[in-house]
Amino acid sequence: MGVVCVILLILLLNSDWTPIMQGLALLGLVAGFMLYLLVSYKMFRLFGTMFKEQQK
Repeated sequence: MGVVCVILLILLLNSDWTPIMQGLALLGLVAGFMLYLLVSYKMFRLFGTMFKEQQK
């Protein structure tokens, strides 16, 4: 996931896209990152509760 973000970022910086295209790509990048954070947080919470249940 992180690799994809880096590649997209490099493409953004190197490309001669229009500002609108760059803005859309950047927005997609941020949205993807937020989604990734949300999913990892949910998974972390899930594993945390499972771990606590096993401890009992």
